[in-house]
Amino acid sequence: MLLICVTFLYNFRSENSTYRLVHVQKNAEMWNTTFHEHASQTPGCEGFLSWDSLGEEQRGIVWQERARCDKCTYVSRKFKLYEEVETDTTCRGRKTAKANRGLQIGLMQTPIGSCTLRKILLSTNIKPPSTKGMQKTSTDVRATIEKVNKADMKVRRGELKLINKYRNSKNPCAADIEGDGLFNNPLYSGVSKTPFQPATQCTYIMAENSTTSKQIVAIAIKNKLCSKRGKHDGVCGPANAECNANLDMRDTIGNERRWARECLEEMQVDGLEVRHMTTDPDTAAYRAAEDLYEEGLCNTKPDHLLDTRHLSENVRKKIKNDKKLTQMMPAATKVEREKLCSRFALDMTFRCTAERSQATNHYKGDFLKIKSGISYTVDAIAHCYMGDHNLCKKYSLVCDGGDNNWIARSTFLPRNFAVTVQDTNPDDTKNKLRECVNLRLGQAILNKTKLNTNTQKSESANKILRRSVPRHTNFAANFPGRCHAGVHACNHGAAESIVKLCDGAGCPIAPGSSVAKCLKSEQTIYNQKKSYNSSEKNVQSKCKKRREMFDLYQEFHEQSQYEKGQLLPKIWTTQRRKKCEHSYAKEYK
Repeated sequence: MLLICVTFLYNFRSENSTYRLVHVQKNAEMWNTTFHEHASQTPGCEGFLSWDSLGEEQRGIVWQERARCDKCTYVSRKFKLYEEVETDTTCRGRKTAKANRGLQIGLMQTPIGSCTLRKILLSTNIKPPSTKGMQKTSTDVRATIEKVNKADMKVRRGELKLINKYRNSKNPCAADIEGDGLFNNPLYSGVSKTPFQPATQCTYIMAENSTTSKQIVAIAIKNKLCSKRGKHDGVCGPANAECNANLDMRDTIGNERRWARECLEEMQVDGLEVRHMTTDPDTAAYRAAEDLYEEGLCNTKPDHLLDTRHLSENVRKKIKNDKKLTQMMPAATKVEREKLCSRFALDMTFRCTAERSQATNHYKGDFLKIKSGISYTVDAIAHCYMGDHNLCKKYSLVCDGGDNNWIARSTFLPRNFAVTVQDTNPDDTKNKLRECVNLRLGQAILNKTKLNTNTQKSESANKILRRSVPRHTNFAANFPGRCHAGVHACNHGAAESIVKLCDGAGCPIAPGSSVAKCLKSEQTIYNQKKSYNSSEKNVQSKCKKRREMFDLYQEFHEQSQYEKGQLLPKIWTTQRRKKCEHSYAKEYK
């Protein structure tokens, strides 16, 4: 008996050293009530009132507590030190605590799950809620988040039609759209692991390209992972209400054309059609819009445009790998020529992009004038890299042809750079450079990039989605809710999104409170960073930093101490070292 008492006292004192999450007002009400009750029941008692660890009850992250006197027999009733979500009277079971629902909303916008949260709470000496209880709450919150975000995107689609109407558009129901897909695993990975495409979760996003905000207006979410551990062969799949997978394992998850069609059909419900659709060069998603037009389901014939960022990257790779162009680089060795050609490819893609952007501003968006002006700019760029800047004075919009010409201000090239011109046939050098410029500024490519649009908003949204659905964890049950939470945060900002989602989930954040002020501050910081990232000052700062790094590399290069082939036989290593001493020398047997 003595041992039991000692053990109880030890556990009681240990439990009193932990922390609890309580509502400030509810906690004050509890202690004021217990003080009055204790004084009225035992007037002469001078005992110490404290929480009764044996009578407390945990409800997720919050608690029900009661008070006990250490000298008399007084024990209070249990007090709920939290607020509850008001639900329908027909709903059975306990009411959910507001803090538990808010906790799940916050988790939906972070890369961590219930297990990680438990570790964080345990490290702060707080008893965490059970994983099963958190999962149950997240299921309810997930449905609320999906409902709120779908309603929000529906409002944005209506606003887009209204904006087109105010702009006196010929067809207010036609909009410019960009789209891109996000997979939890690369489609080209998974060798020796699965004969299917290794991706098991997909999110296809469509954002409007008609305004500068570029809000997300539609999303298609596909999931092959069943939280009930089904076989994904039709036995446990979309037909099973308990299964969270909405795609069979045998379906091709990389079919972006199919997912884009679902987004377009969702937009059509609100009377919104596609006029221009911007996608990556390596996707067939744009054909979904063409299919809808050919089937007579929409009246606007879509026009497919290429993403300028991905197009520029493809042009850079093609220029870099051009062997003939590498031989024209002004360097002594093959290795140096290859490095210089790589930097030349970067510079040329930047030059072409700058010329195209300045042409849009100079000709005020008149595409016919843009095409006509750039046709002369192609020759100016070719002569500029050959060291002749006379044509730049007349036809270039970013190079004045003087001492402060494009080459002198280049981030990537040496100040005195000029392509080696062949003495026998100088026209070959000029034609090769024109060929490289036409990869980005040719007439056919200009037609496919006439609006100079890209999918950067979709790429930005994918990064935000990576915060909610990271690669290292597969949230099989909560995947749709996390995707909708990420999209909602992308459209509103993380702080404002939390406020709106908590309000929709029945656990609003009190206006004017310290929490509301912190969220407002976070939103202000987010807006300031977003504005600064797109400012001219930030662009110039990045350009200056990049130029310093390239100049530093040009002067010192990298001092690498790593050497390959350490496990090879010594004779192989010796031969390889001799071979690498002079990479330009030709070996003869």
